[in-house]
Order: sequence, then C-alpha cells, then structure tokens
Amino acid sequence: MPDPTPTPPPEVAKPKAKRGLINKKYLDALDRASSVVTAAKNADYAPKLAESEIDAPFVTQLEIDIAACTARIAKAGDLTSDVRVATAAEVKAQEVLLSAIKAVQAAAKQKFSRTTPQQMKDYFVGENIDSSRARVLLVADSILTKLASESLPGIIAAKVTNLKTLRAAYAAAGDGQGGTQSKASQEREAVEAAVQNITDRRVQIQYAAEGIWQSDNEANAPIRREFQLPPDRPFNG
Repeated sequence: MPDPTPTPPPEVAKPKAKRGLINKKYLDALDRASSVVTAAKNADYAPKLAESEIDAPFVTQLEIDIAACTARIAKAGDLTSDVRVATAAEVKAQEVLLSAIKAVQAAAKQKFSRTTPQQMKDYFVGENIDSSRARVLLVADSILTKLASESLPGIIAAKVTNLKTLRAAYAAAGDGQGGTQSKASQEREAVEAAVQNITDRRVQIQYAAEGIWQSDNEANAPIRREFQLPPDRPFNG
C-alpha cells in the first residue's frame, strides 16, 4: 500500500547573491542624474530653468562631475580587484610557509616522539597553527628561534634559510594587501560622497522642473518624464 504521506524532496539550496565590486545603486544614481542633465540641456527647457537658478554653468558642471564620478567608480573597482589578487597571493604564500613548517614538525617528531615527546611542543606539534595570520607568523618566528640552537634530522642550513625567506614573503604579501585595501576603501568613500553630491544637484533640477511643469496639467506629463518626475503626481525627492 503506498505511503499516504510521501517524503517531500530535499530542499535545494538557493545560490547566494554576489555583491558587485561597486554598489549598483551608485551606478543607478549616476544614470538617473545623467538623464536629468540631458533634459535640462534641451534648448526648449533651458530658458525656463535658468529663471529658477538652474543655468547652463550649473548643468554643465553637473555633467562634468557625473563623468568624473563614473571614472572614479572604475578606479575603485580596479583597486578592489587588486585587493583580491593580493589576498590570493597571501594565501599562496601561507600555504608554502605552512608546508615548510610541517616539514620541521615532522623532523621534530622523528627526533623526540619516542624519547622526550614534551619537546615537540617547542615546534607546535599537534596545535592549530593557521588560525590567523598573526598565529602563523608567531609559529614561524618561534621555530626559527629554536632552530638557531637546536638541530633536527634533515633540517639543514639551507632549509632554515628557506624557512626565513618564506616567512618574510608571507609577511610582505599581507602588508601589500593592507595598503591596497586602504586605498580601495578611501576611493569607495570618495565615490559615495561624490554620488551624494551629484544626487543633491540632480534633485535641485527636478524641483525646479516640478515648479515649472506641474503635475496637475496633463500636457506636462511627457516633459516630466524626461526629468524623471512622476507624470501625474508631485515629486517628493
């Protein structure tokens, strides 16, 4: 007899939305401002807007600033990509460094595991050594200090020197990422401020157009659309 309450199929996990390098709302804001500027430059509308203190220099400067902000967004995107490359380089440097450390730990186990196992603690055997960047560097530094006065089977001078080199490379990879991250953050903050300033001036134009081509006159609907205004109701910013 068939089961009256069949087991429902397992839920399929929905893919998580990926955030773009630059928030899409900034690009949308610039696109809207550009449309309003295009309408304000119309020779049929410009004289009336000038009477409301939206003159040609005002509109031209806004157009220039929109172009500059668009370029800034591209720059901010490039910097964010640089951060990701730096992160990948750091991960690779960590992998190579950890591999060298594990070779030292294997030699420590070879030497001490059957005689004085407590000494393996000096080489962090059995411990979580990659919980953070600071932890990895601490472990590397401690092991290098220990190797300066103690020998392990197979860990020759060349391997100790290589461990020092890998430790330095890992530290440098992380430092480079930090500098690029700071630049990217500063550029994104500048973009946000620029977009806000552009939006404020775009709204000024729209309020001027609102006063000239009011929503209670159906004949004004096409012009209001050009200025990104609701065709049949007041604009509220």
